[in-house]
Amino acid sequence: MVSFNESENIYFRGKKIEKAAYIEVKIAGTAEREHKNKITNLLCNLFETQLCMPKDSIYITFTEVEDWGWNGRLF
Repeated sequence: MVSFNESENIYFRGKKIEKAAYIEVKIAGTAEREHKNKITNLLCNLFETQLCMPKDSIYITFTEVEDWGWNGRLF
């Protein structure tokens, strides 16, 4: 699933960033830190190459969720 909010501004240390992204990744279950690091690298590369967004303007958080519901039941 992907959701975009294009019209929102991102500020860092009180300064508006012209091209920036806040990416929230939710994981069903858990993942090791090394895998999250690989995902971070892939997302930063994707946003840099496809959207011309500098990597130092991309912020990513990870949330591990134990219980996910879909289609009337839990996974």
